[in-house]
Amino acid sequence: MAATSHSGKRGWFFLLGVIAAGGWPCGAADLSQEAEALLARARELSSIRAGGSPPFLLRGRLRLVSVPNGPIEGTYEEVRDSHGKWRRVLSLPDLKFQVVEVSDGRRIYRAGSNAYQPYFEYRLRQLLSLRDGPRIPKSEDVTEIHRRKIRNRPAACVYSKRKGMKREVCVDAETSLAAFEREQSGDGKWTFEYLNYTPVGTHSYPRLLREREHKAVFVEIEITELTAGAEPDAALFLPPAGAVDWPDCERPFPPEALETPRPRSPWSARVLMGRRSVITYLVVGMDGRPHQVTPVRSDTLALTKATLDAITLHWRFRPAACQGEPVPAPILVETNFYLF
Repeated sequence: MAATSHSGKRGWFFLLGVIAAGGWPCGAADLSQEAEALLARARELSSIRAGGSPPFLLRGRLRLVSVPNGPIEGTYEEVRDSHGKWRRVLSLPDLKFQVVEVSDGRRIYRAGSNAYQPYFEYRLRQLLSLRDGPRIPKSEDVTEIHRRKIRNRPAACVYSKRKGMKREVCVDAETSLAAFEREQSGDGKWTFEYLNYTPVGTHSYPRLLREREHKAVFVEIEITELTAGAEPDAALFLPPAGAVDWPDCERPFPPEALETPRPRSPWSARVLMGRRSVITYLVVGMDGRPHQVTPVRSDTLALTKATLDAITLHWRFRPAACQGEPVPAPILVETNFYLF
Protein backbone atom coordinates (compact mmCIF):
# COMPACT_ATOMS: atom_id res chain seq x y z
CA MET A 1 0.00 0.00 0.00
CA ALA A 2 1.32 3.41 -0.88
CA ALA A 3 1.97 5.67 2.09
CA THR A 4 -0.11 8.80 2.50
CA SER A 5 1.81 11.68 4.06
CA HIS A 6 1.02 15.13 5.40
CA SER A 7 3.94 17.53 5.76
CA GLY A 8 4.22 20.40 8.22
CA LYS A 9 6.56 22.20 10.59
CA ARG A 10 5.76 20.03 13.57
CA GLY A 11 4.88 16.58 12.26
CA TRP A 12 4.01 14.23 9.48
CA PHE A 13 2.11 10.99 9.14
CA PHE A 14 2.36 7.67 7.38
CA LEU A 15 -0.82 5.69 6.81
CA LEU A 16 0.81 2.29 6.90
CA GLY A 17 -2.23 0.10 6.20
CA VAL A 18 -2.85 -3.51 7.25
CA ILE A 19 0.17 -5.36 7.85
CA ALA A 20 -0.07 -8.31 5.53
CA ALA A 21 0.98 -10.96 5.39
CA GLY A 22 8.71 -10.00 5.29
CA GLY A 23 21.40 -12.52 -2.90
CA TRP A 24 21.94 -13.86 -6.10
CA PRO A 25 23.34 -11.42 -8.63
CA CYS A 26 20.69 -10.99 -11.33
CA GLY A 27 18.41 -8.39 -12.88
CA ALA A 28 15.48 -6.86 -11.02
CA ALA A 29 12.90 -8.88 -12.98
CA ASP A 30 14.77 -12.16 -12.44
CA LEU A 31 15.17 -11.36 -8.74
CA SER A 32 11.43 -10.74 -8.32
CA GLN A 33 10.60 -13.97 -10.17
CA GLU A 34 13.05 -15.91 -7.99
CA ALA A 35 11.53 -14.43 -4.84
CA GLU A 36 7.95 -15.13 -5.93
CA ALA A 37 8.81 -18.75 -6.83
CA LEU A 38 10.41 -19.22 -3.41
CA LEU A 39 7.42 -17.82 -1.50
CA ALA A 40 4.84 -19.45 -3.76
CA ARG A 41 6.28 -22.84 -2.84
CA ALA A 42 6.04 -21.97 0.87
CA ARG A 43 2.41 -20.92 0.40
CA GLU A 44 1.61 -24.10 -1.50
CA LEU A 45 2.99 -26.26 1.30
CA SER A 46 1.45 -24.48 4.29
CA SER A 47 -1.76 -22.76 3.15
CA ILE A 48 -4.42 -24.93 4.75
CA ARG A 49 -7.01 -22.24 3.91
CA ALA A 50 -6.42 -22.17 0.14
CA GLY A 51 -9.36 -22.85 -2.15
CA GLY A 52 -9.88 -26.56 -2.72
CA SER A 53 -8.15 -27.57 0.53
CA PRO A 54 -9.87 -30.16 2.72
CA PRO A 55 -11.96 -29.06 5.72
CA PHE A 56 -10.17 -28.75 9.05
CA LEU A 57 -10.56 -28.06 12.76
CA LEU A 58 -7.90 -25.97 14.52
CA ARG A 59 -7.73 -25.28 18.26
CA GLY A 60 -5.04 -23.44 20.15
CA ARG A 61 -3.96 -21.91 23.45
CA LEU A 62 -2.85 -18.31 23.17
CA ARG A 63 -0.94 -15.94 25.43
CA LEU A 64 -0.80 -12.16 25.32
CA VAL A 65 2.61 -11.53 26.87
CA SER A 66 3.66 -7.87 26.63
CA VAL A 67 0.39 -6.39 27.85
CA PRO A 68 -0.66 -4.73 31.12
CA ASN A 69 -1.29 -7.38 33.82
CA GLY A 70 0.00 -10.02 31.43
CA PRO A 71 0.53 -12.68 30.47
CA ILE A 72 -3.15 -13.21 29.67
CA GLU A 73 -4.28 -16.59 28.39
CA GLY A 74 -7.11 -17.54 26.09
CA THR A 75 -8.26 -19.92 23.39
CA TYR A 76 -8.75 -19.83 19.63
CA GLU A 77 -10.81 -22.17 17.48
CA GLU A 78 -11.26 -22.22 13.72
CA VAL A 79 -13.41 -24.54 11.61
CA ARG A 80 -13.51 -24.53 7.81
CA ASP A 81 -15.42 -26.67 5.33
CA SER A 82 -14.45 -27.74 1.82
CA HIS A 83 -16.59 -24.98 0.24
CA GLY A 84 -14.78 -22.07 1.90
CA LYS A 85 -17.19 -21.48 4.78
CA TRP A 86 -15.49 -20.82 8.11
CA ARG A 87 -16.10 -20.08 11.79
CA ARG A 88 -13.62 -18.51 14.25
CA VAL A 89 -14.01 -18.15 18.01
CA LEU A 90 -11.57 -16.13 20.13
CA SER A 91 -11.94 -16.11 23.91
CA LEU A 92 -9.94 -14.30 26.65
CA PRO A 93 -11.82 -14.84 29.92
CA ASP A 94 -9.59 -12.54 32.00
CA LEU A 95 -10.50 -9.67 29.68
CA LYS A 96 -14.15 -10.76 29.51
CA PHE A 97 -13.63 -10.89 25.75
CA GLN A 98 -15.19 -13.32 23.31
CA VAL A 99 -15.96 -12.89 19.64
CA VAL A 100 -17.45 -15.24 17.04
CA GLU A 101 -16.99 -14.69 13.30
CA VAL A 102 -18.71 -16.77 10.64
CA SER A 103 -18.45 -16.58 6.85
CA ASP A 104 -20.69 -18.32 4.34
CA GLY A 105 -18.22 -17.45 1.58
CA ARG A 106 -20.11 -14.29 0.67
CA ARG A 107 -20.52 -12.34 3.93
CA ILE A 108 -18.78 -12.17 7.30
CA TYR A 109 -20.95 -12.13 10.44
CA ARG A 110 -19.37 -10.93 13.70
CA ALA A 111 -20.87 -11.05 17.19
CA GLY A 112 -19.37 -10.65 20.65
CA SER A 113 -17.62 -8.21 22.94
CA ASN A 114 -16.37 -5.84 20.21
CA ALA A 115 -17.86 -4.91 16.85
CA TYR A 116 -14.35 -4.26 15.50
CA GLN A 117 -11.03 -6.01 16.11
CA PRO A 118 -9.01 -4.75 19.08
CA TYR A 119 -5.26 -4.59 18.60
CA PHE A 120 -4.45 -7.95 20.19
CA GLU A 121 -6.97 -9.71 17.93
CA TYR A 122 -5.48 -8.02 14.87
CA ARG A 123 -2.01 -9.25 15.87
CA LEU A 124 -3.26 -12.76 16.53
CA ARG A 125 -4.88 -12.94 13.11
CA GLN A 126 -1.71 -11.66 11.46
CA LEU A 127 0.26 -14.34 13.27
CA LEU A 128 -2.11 -17.12 12.23
CA SER A 129 -1.68 -16.05 8.60
CA LEU A 130 -5.39 -16.01 7.94
CA ARG A 131 -4.66 -14.91 4.40
CA ASP A 132 -2.65 -17.36 2.30
CA GLY A 133 0.94 -17.47 3.50
CA PRO A 134 4.10 -15.41 2.95
CA ARG A 135 4.20 -13.02 0.03
CA ILE A 136 5.79 -9.75 -1.05
CA PRO A 137 3.16 -7.06 -1.81
CA LYS A 138 3.22 -5.72 -5.35
CA SER A 139 3.94 -2.26 -3.96
CA GLU A 140 7.35 -3.44 -2.70
CA ASP A 141 10.57 -3.95 -4.67
CA VAL A 142 12.65 -7.06 -4.05
CA THR A 143 16.21 -5.93 -3.32
CA GLU A 144 18.04 -9.14 -2.44
CA ILE A 145 17.80 -12.88 -1.84
CA HIS A 146 20.33 -13.91 0.76
CA ARG A 147 21.26 -17.24 2.32
CA ARG A 148 21.74 -17.39 6.08
CA LYS A 149 20.89 -19.54 9.09
CA ILE A 150 17.65 -19.34 11.07
CA ARG A 151 17.73 -21.33 14.33
CA ASN A 152 20.85 -23.14 13.07
CA ARG A 153 19.15 -24.24 9.85
CA PRO A 154 19.95 -22.98 6.34
CA ALA A 155 17.41 -20.51 4.99
CA ALA A 156 16.82 -18.35 1.93
CA CYS A 157 15.67 -14.84 2.85
CA VAL A 158 13.91 -12.38 0.55
CA TYR A 159 14.44 -8.70 1.27
CA SER A 160 12.07 -6.06 -0.08
CA LYS A 161 11.25 -2.43 0.52
CA ARG A 162 9.12 0.53 -0.38
CA LYS A 163 9.11 4.07 0.97
CA GLY A 164 9.02 3.83 4.75
CA MET A 165 8.90 0.00 4.82
CA LYS A 166 11.45 -2.84 4.88
CA ARG A 167 10.58 -6.53 4.90
CA GLU A 168 12.46 -9.80 5.28
CA VAL A 169 10.83 -13.19 4.64
CA CYS A 170 12.87 -16.35 5.28
CA VAL A 171 12.11 -19.86 4.03
CA ASP A 172 13.78 -23.03 5.32
CA ALA A 173 16.13 -24.13 2.55
CA GLU A 174 15.48 -27.84 3.14
CA THR A 175 11.72 -27.96 3.73
CA SER A 176 10.70 -24.82 1.75
CA LEU A 177 8.42 -23.84 4.68
CA ALA A 178 8.18 -20.26 5.97
CA ALA A 179 10.37 -19.84 9.07
CA PHE A 180 10.51 -16.17 9.86
CA GLU A 181 9.20 -12.76 8.79
CA ARG A 182 10.28 -9.31 9.88
CA GLU A 183 8.75 -5.94 9.01
CA GLN A 184 10.10 -2.52 9.84
CA SER A 185 8.09 0.61 9.16
CA GLY A 186 9.38 3.85 10.61
CA ASP A 187 10.02 3.18 14.29
CA GLY A 188 7.88 0.03 14.31
CA LYS A 189 9.45 -3.45 14.14
CA TRP A 190 7.47 -6.70 14.04
CA THR A 191 8.79 -10.25 13.84
CA PHE A 192 6.76 -13.40 13.14
CA GLU A 193 8.21 -16.83 13.99
CA TYR A 194 6.84 -20.18 12.77
CA LEU A 195 8.03 -23.30 14.62
CA ASN A 196 7.46 -27.07 14.87
CA TYR A 197 5.64 -27.79 11.61
CA THR A 198 3.38 -30.84 11.52
CA PRO A 199 1.61 -32.53 8.56
CA VAL A 200 -2.04 -31.62 7.94
CA GLY A 201 -3.27 -33.68 5.01
CA THR A 202 -1.03 -32.69 2.09
CA HIS A 203 0.03 -29.47 3.84
CA SER A 204 2.12 -28.55 6.89
CA TYR A 205 1.34 -26.05 9.62
CA PRO A 206 3.37 -24.70 12.56
CA ARG A 207 2.45 -25.89 16.04
CA LEU A 208 3.95 -22.81 17.67
CA LEU A 209 3.59 -19.27 16.35
CA ARG A 210 5.10 -16.22 17.99
CA GLU A 211 4.98 -12.48 17.23
CA ARG A 212 7.46 -9.98 18.64
CA GLU A 213 7.23 -6.20 18.72
CA HIS A 214 10.82 -5.02 18.65
CA LYS A 215 12.41 -7.82 20.74
CA ALA A 216 9.61 -8.48 23.23
CA VAL A 217 7.11 -11.30 22.61
CA PHE A 218 3.65 -9.77 22.25
CA VAL A 219 1.49 -12.81 21.45
CA GLU A 220 2.08 -16.51 20.92
CA ILE A 221 -0.21 -19.40 20.13
CA GLU A 222 0.34 -23.12 20.60
CA ILE A 223 -1.78 -25.30 18.33
CA THR A 224 -3.25 -28.08 20.46
CA GLU A 225 -5.44 -29.73 17.84
CA LEU A 226 -5.35 -29.65 14.06
CA THR A 227 -7.24 -32.28 12.10
CA ALA A 228 -8.28 -32.35 8.46
CA GLY A 229 -10.72 -34.38 6.42
CA ALA A 230 -14.05 -34.50 8.25
CA GLU A 231 -16.77 -32.21 6.88
CA PRO A 232 -18.10 -30.07 9.78
CA ASP A 233 -21.75 -29.68 10.75
CA ALA A 234 -23.40 -27.08 8.48
CA ALA A 235 -25.11 -25.51 11.51
CA LEU A 236 -21.73 -24.15 12.67
CA PHE A 237 -21.81 -21.64 9.81
CA LEU A 238 -25.15 -20.05 10.64
CA PRO A 239 -24.84 -16.33 11.52
CA PRO A 240 -24.57 -15.82 15.31
CA ALA A 241 -27.37 -13.91 17.05
CA GLY A 242 -26.95 -10.14 17.00
CA ALA A 243 -24.15 -10.20 14.43
CA VAL A 244 -23.08 -7.29 12.27
CA ASP A 245 -22.11 -8.26 8.74
CA TRP A 246 -20.23 -7.10 5.66
CA PRO A 247 -19.00 -8.68 2.39
CA ASP A 248 -16.27 -11.33 2.68
CA CYS A 249 -13.53 -9.91 0.48
CA GLU A 250 -9.94 -11.17 0.32
CA ARG A 251 -8.49 -7.83 -0.79
CA PRO A 252 -10.94 -4.95 -0.32
CA PHE A 253 -10.29 -1.53 -1.78
CA PRO A 254 -8.35 0.25 1.02
CA PRO A 255 -9.72 3.17 3.06
CA GLU A 256 -8.99 6.72 1.94
CA ALA A 257 -8.04 9.48 4.38
CA LEU A 258 -10.39 12.46 4.08
CA GLU A 259 -9.60 14.50 7.18
CA THR A 260 -6.44 13.74 9.16
CA PRO A 261 -5.32 16.98 10.84
CA ARG A 262 -1.99 16.55 12.57
CA PRO A 263 -1.90 16.64 16.37
CA ARG A 264 -0.57 19.74 18.03
CA SER A 265 2.75 19.28 19.78
CA PRO A 266 2.05 19.70 23.51
CA TRP A 267 4.27 22.22 25.31
CA SER A 268 5.20 19.60 27.89
CA ALA A 269 6.82 17.45 25.18
CA ARG A 270 8.97 20.16 23.61
CA VAL A 271 11.74 19.68 26.16
CA LEU A 272 12.45 16.38 24.37
CA MET A 273 13.76 18.04 21.19
CA GLY A 274 14.35 16.27 17.86
CA ARG A 275 12.10 13.70 16.17
CA ARG A 276 9.61 11.75 18.28
CA SER A 277 6.98 9.29 17.10
CA VAL A 278 3.72 7.60 18.06
CA ILE A 279 2.46 4.40 16.40
CA THR A 280 -1.31 3.96 16.69
CA TYR A 281 -3.65 1.14 15.76
CA LEU A 282 -7.19 1.84 14.64
CA VAL A 283 -9.99 0.27 12.66
CA VAL A 284 -11.60 2.39 9.96
CA GLY A 285 -15.22 1.43 10.49
CA MET A 286 -17.96 1.11 7.95
CA ASP A 287 -19.02 4.60 9.03
CA GLY A 288 -15.59 6.02 8.07
CA ARG A 289 -14.74 6.80 11.69
CA PRO A 290 -11.78 5.46 13.70
CA HIS A 291 -12.60 2.69 16.17
CA GLN A 292 -10.51 0.70 18.67
CA VAL A 293 -7.90 3.50 18.67
CA THR A 294 -4.94 2.06 20.57
CA PRO A 295 -1.38 3.35 21.13
CA VAL A 296 1.17 0.74 20.08
CA ARG A 297 4.45 2.56 20.63
CA SER A 298 5.15 6.07 21.89
CA ASP A 299 7.94 8.25 23.26
CA THR A 300 5.83 10.07 25.87
CA LEU A 301 2.33 10.14 27.36
CA ALA A 302 1.88 13.75 26.22
CA LEU A 303 2.48 12.87 22.56
CA THR A 304 0.25 9.80 22.91
CA LYS A 305 -2.65 11.84 24.26
CA ALA A 306 -2.27 14.51 21.57
CA THR A 307 -2.27 11.84 18.86
CA LEU A 308 -5.23 9.88 20.24
CA ASP A 309 -7.27 13.07 20.68
CA ALA A 310 -6.64 14.14 17.08
CA ILE A 311 -7.50 10.71 15.66
CA THR A 312 -10.58 10.10 17.80
CA LEU A 313 -12.09 13.58 17.49
CA HIS A 314 -11.12 14.74 14.02
CA TRP A 315 -9.96 11.98 11.67
CA ARG A 316 -12.40 10.76 9.02
CA PHE A 317 -12.03 8.32 6.13
CA ARG A 318 -13.79 6.99 3.11
CA PRO A 319 -14.17 3.38 4.34
CA ALA A 320 -12.62 0.38 2.69
CA ALA A 321 -14.95 -1.23 0.19
CA CYS A 322 -15.79 -4.66 -1.21
CA GLN A 323 -18.25 -5.09 -4.06
CA GLY A 324 -19.31 -1.47 -3.54
CA GLU A 325 -20.13 -1.97 0.17
CA PRO A 326 -18.13 -0.55 3.09
CA VAL A 327 -16.07 -3.03 5.13
CA PRO A 328 -13.96 -2.50 8.28
CA ALA A 329 -10.22 -2.09 7.80
CA PRO A 330 -7.56 -2.27 10.55
CA ILE A 331 -4.57 0.02 9.96
CA LEU A 332 -1.43 1.23 11.71
CA VAL A 333 -0.54 4.91 11.66
CA GLU A 334 2.83 6.41 12.54
CA THR A 335 2.87 10.04 13.62
CA ASN A 336 6.24 11.80 13.66
CA PHE A 337 6.74 14.99 15.66
CA TYR A 338 9.64 17.35 15.03
CA LEU A 339 10.27 19.30 18.23
CA PHE A 340 12.65 22.27 18.25
